[in-house]
Amino acid sequence: MIPENYFDLWQVFVNEVVGSPTLFIIVGIIILVYVSLKLGFTFEAITMIVVVFVVITLSQLLGGSYLMFYGMIGLLIAGFFGIMFNKKLFG
Repeated sequence: MIPENYFDLWQVFVNEVVGSPTLFIIVGIIILVYVSLKLGFTFEAITMIVVVFVVITLSQLLGGSYLMFYGMIGLLIAGFFGIMFNKKLFG
């Protein structure tokens, strides 16, 4: 831990509260899916929320520039938006 960065939320939530980045991703996905199901979101919306959470978490964890990875995630989310609009428009 860097002493100058005393309010590092990544350090607090991932390493102190949960224990490891892998467990943080699993616990975060479980919490997101539970809350989304309680609020009545569709499968596509839940999947998009989980994908965005995983991408943000992995980008923080890996700390590199993974442009192709982000492009594939963007295409996946755009595809889910297309499926949702198709269901709304054409029944």
